[in-house]
Amino acid sequence: MGLGVTPAVSAYVAPEDGVDLRWQAPARCPSSAQVQARLSESLPPNAGPTAVEVQVQADGGDTLQATAVLRGSWGETTRTLHSPTCETLVDALALLVSVSVTEAQPPEHPEVPPPEVPAVEPEPELEPEPELVDDPPAEPPPPQPNEATADPLFAAADREPTDPPPPTVEGLARLELRLGGGVLPDVDASTALTVGIGRAWFRAEVGGGAWLPRQREIGPQANVGMRLFSGHARACVVARPAAVPWLRPAACAGAEAGLLQGRGQGEGLTNRSVVNRAWAAAIAGSLLEFRPWRRLSFVLGAELVVPLRRLSFTRDGTEEIHRPAVVAGRGVAGVEVHFP
Repeated sequence: MGLGVTPAVSAYVAPEDGVDLRWQAPARCPSSAQVQARLSESLPPNAGPTAVEVQVQADGGDTLQATAVLRGSWGETTRTLHSPTCETLVDALALLVSVSVTEAQPPEHPEVPPPEVPAVEPEPELEPEPELVDDPPAEPPPPQPNEATADPLFAAADREPTDPPPPTVEGLARLELRLGGGVLPDVDASTALTVGIGRAWFRAEVGGGAWLPRQREIGPQANVGMRLFSGHARACVVARPAAVPWLRPAACAGAEAGLLQGRGQGEGLTNRSVVNRAWAAAIAGSLLEFRPWRRLSFVLGAELVVPLRRLSFTRDGTEEIHRPAVVAGRGVAGVEVHFP
């Protein structure tokens, strides 16, 4: 997708030599100086001044559309090119400039017309008597190619695609840091690894992580260390706004499960047992993906965590030490790699 930009209308001033380029394209495309150097290399010798105006924008899918206006000694030419990447668009544009300028150049040695030979009137011949024969069925005339499609170089570029390209499956791997509260004492913090697959508007993810241990003091030289080991699975619906193709918001829902562990610590405890509780919770939230490059992006998000079981840790079966909140929350930040 690309950022749609409407070029301003301005008078054409012929350059002294080479290509006078007006280039408007998304930020991920090559710069104007790089494109001008590429076009200048494609010009034949003694090509004369050539002006090129190009506007590149997304056409609603993964395909980019470029509208190119060429002006030179031959006049003016307007073409529309389609391609999935900016690099192939620049290659097609260079070929378009080379062909247009080459066709406009006059031949080095003009052809000399042959001398006129005086016409000699043939002697009249006797016409044979006509024979009566059946007329053969008339054949339809062959289709005449029009000017827009006669050139095979631009026939494919001028033709609009009948069907959009099928969506491709994309894999991802994300390393993330999570901070929140409500599950463990004080602040919840963990690192996690998430992998998944997705298409243009949908993705499915699975992953897991270990939360840093937190402590709750229950007496002199006595505390309880709490830890959480969990895995998660979520499904996300992804939006791809045409105005900002590098920004992709997503709404996600899923579940996580694991082990919530409490361990008695300190010399003030006579019983330093370890208590394990099965942890299960529903999760829902949103992700905001910043994708300046094709294979690398940055992710920010927030989640609500609703425990499916109300767990409680007590001392001697009577004094409650810790209980997760009814609704917990956390924030997510990560770096994501895409493949292939």
